[in-house]
Parts: sequence; C-alpha cells; structure tokens
Amino acid sequence: MRAATVRTKSMIAALEAGTQLLEAVRYAGQGTGVLGLFHGPSGSGKTHAARAIIEQGGGDGFFLRAREVCPPHAMLADWLEAVAGHNFGLRTPSDLYARLIAVLRQKPASITVWDEADYMLAGPRHPRLNIARDVADEAGHAIIFLSVTSLAHRLERPTSFMAQIATRVVARIEFGAIGLADAGLLAHELIENLELSRDLVSACTRAAGGSIRPLLHLYQQIERAAAAGGVRGALSLAQAVRFGLLSAPPAAESNQPQIIRAAESKKANVA
Repeated sequence: MRAATVRTKSMIAALEAGTQLLEAVRYAGQGTGVLGLFHGPSGSGKTHAARAIIEQGGGDGFFLRAREVCPPHAMLADWLEAVAGHNFGLRTPSDLYARLIAVLRQKPASITVWDEADYMLAGPRHPRLNIARDVADEAGHAIIFLSVTSLAHRLERPTSFMAQIATRVVARIEFGAIGLADAGLLAHELIENLELSRDLVSACTRAAGGSIRPLLHLYQQIERAAAAGGVRGALSLAQAVRFGLLSAPPAAESNQPQIIRAAESKKANVA
C-alpha cells in the first residue's frame, strides 16, 4: 500500500488542531502550556493522526506511550531521553524534571504526544498527569493526550484538579466510526493497482466495524491477494469473491467479507 497521509475528516481536524496548539503556544509563551485531547475507541485513527501532526508540524515532535506500571521518575526519564536524544542515566526526579524543562524551552515549536493517556490517571492525585501539566506550563509546551475513555470522561465532569487540566485544553477531537466516503478515500489513496467499488468498500467498512485500523488491514490483504492473483483495475464485491480475493459470506449473514485469502484462481485482469 502507498505511504500517504489521507485527508479524511478526522485527519483534517487533527492537523488543524496541531496547528492550533502550536499557535497557542507561540502566543502564550513560557509559563503557560496548552493541551490537546484526541479520544475515541481503539483503532479509530487517533495515533495515526497524532503521528501525522508530528511529521507535518515543521518542528520537533515526540511520541511517548504511558504505561500502567510506570512511576513518575521513569516517565520523566523516558520523556527526557525522547526530547534530548540520549539517556542521562540515573538521576533524581527533580534533576530529570529541570533538565527536561531546559531542553524543551529550546524547542518552542514542539509537541509531545502521550499515547494511552488514560494510564496517567493512576495513583492518588494523579502524579503523572500533574507532571505533564507542570512541564507544559513551565516549558511553554504543547501536549496531545490520546485517550480511549477515562481521561475524556473525567474532563467532562472535572474535579477541582481536573478543571486545571480542562482549562488548558484548546483542541479536543472525538474519533468515531469512519464514514463510507472516508473509507472510499482511504481505498483510493492507499491501494495500488485497484479501484474498489462502493459496495466492496461498504462491505469492508462493515467488516471492520467502522474502525480504521482493521479496515486498513483488510485493504492490505485485498491488495496482496490481488497482486498474487494478477487482479488489477476496478473491483466490485462480487468480483472480489469470484476471483478468490474474499470468501463468500454465508447466505444468512450480511453481505460482508469474512476471511481474506490469497487468490488461488489463475491470473485475471478486472476491466
């Protein structure tokens, strides 16, 4: 499949949010951080969108993953290593924090993305979330949190502490099921040597449950199976089944693909 950033509705919103965050940081300067929140179910495209922001932002970007078992000291060490490009060894949390602030202040047009940010709610008084807020404030830094449910829900009905987080969120995007138009755009932009029909795109979207990650996996398998069978050009759902790219669904079930397999039929071109 082609390597490309496809401008789906959620991707356009995410790229605009990245621009908004950086503009807010430049305007606020040091002493005030800005936060973004991308939330939605797993596989809905949050991580892909955040990586696109980093790649196209024109500044430094750092992608980190919060872990369920990760004390604040380890969080600071990981963050500093990502920003500075090397490991500083074992130091006190206050030293790691001071060094992280100093390095980030030298990178004003930068964004840190924290994936699995729901884990930052762990522990009394949420120390990791406190650290992220303080780093954003002191360094004048932008942070994007990727949340499935927990952090997003807590910010909707914030306590006094969570209100301090909520007031710093300048961009919030909810990622949901992908629409048929965007699913078709992904197929058109990413799949090589094939043009999937609307009924095939619709069937794949239903099979993926509207989630981008499994949808792209289906597209990748179709592309590989088509290449193995010599199938090229426009492709409908009926043709995909006929040429062995998809197994036919049981008669009692909806018209959606079941198991993708390599084409076993002889090579064929689809007009």
